[in-house]
Amino acid sequence: MHWRTQDLLTRHGPKVLLVASLGLVTLLAVAGPAGTVPGYAEVAPVRVASLESGRVTGVMVTPGDLVEKGAIVGLLDETPLRGRMRVLEAELSRSGALLAGQERDAQTALAVAEANRAESAARLAAAREGLRIAEQRLTDRRVQVTAGLATRDSLVPLETEVATLRGEVRQFSARLGAQTEVAEMAASGMDADDDGPAPAVASEARALGVIEEELALLEERRKDLTLRAPLGARVSAVNYRVGEVLPEELVFVELLPLETTTVVACVPEQYGVRIEAGGAAELWPADGGAVREGTVVDVSGLVSEAPDRCKQRPNEVGWVRPVRLEVEGAGLVPGQRFDVSFVPPGESS
Repeated sequence: MHWRTQDLLTRHGPKVLLVASLGLVTLLAVAGPAGTVPGYAEVAPVRVASLESGRVTGVMVTPGDLVEKGAIVGLLDETPLRGRMRVLEAELSRSGALLAGQERDAQTALAVAEANRAESAARLAAAREGLRIAEQRLTDRRVQVTAGLATRDSLVPLETEVATLRGEVRQFSARLGAQTEVAEMAASGMDADDDGPAPAVASEARALGVIEEELALLEERRKDLTLRAPLGARVSAVNYRVGEVLPEELVFVELLPLETTTVVACVPEQYGVRIEAGGAAELWPADGGAVREGTVVDVSGLVSEAPDRCKQRPNEVGWVRPVRLEVEGAGLVPGQRFDVSFVPPGESS
């Protein structure tokens, strides 16, 4: 009997020792280092809602679907907005035509005023030249009369001509002044202010601007009726169906991000290490892999029953204090389990 035992140990002893060693290593790896608490990667759901109510006309996703950032998840009825936009587009076209007509009229009035002023200036210049010539002839004739070379009666026609030309000069001068004011007013009506349109078309331009602004706002509202995923995620819930009315700011679709950097550690009441915000922690993935480093960002002051993800066995009852950690490096898979060890204050590098 003894020699048989020795023979078995000789032949199978190394194999048994190897298997036992591997089992122990595996057990230690699964259990994690001593002094750890369970934790899991947490992801906050992202809720897609509408800023205004509307009837659902399309549901593009179902629970479990993977969606990319910007993907359409739902459509709301945009018919009421489309109707108002068509009315405004018609008003915009009409106001644009009126504005163009007013600008043409203002430009024509300015051109006519400039032409009239130029004509009056030319006539005034001609009248002044004629007056100068007439006055020179009258002066020469008076010299002749004084010398006895002409009669005084010959002065009468020349004096009449001078008087007539003086009247024309005064008339054209007054007309030029009035037409200059008209031209300046027409020009000022066409000069656009820094803060607004030209006065000649200000009223219609403001009306046009109001219509354009309302159209832009309606276009933004119309875009908001197409509900899109704000990030790549998995659809966890769809709360409305086609034909139902989605009230404003109520959740249409719930999404779960595919990655996270947050881990919730379930710290028992009797845990011996003091934990505070800013402290360091080490995380051992329950499924193996490299140790991760994290920083405490929030320590709950309330003790609550341990969530299912922190229970080692079903129906286990325990009370824990949730501690949230921000983990360095690439994102974690939501729900991933960890063994978390907190570094005592003053020992972190």
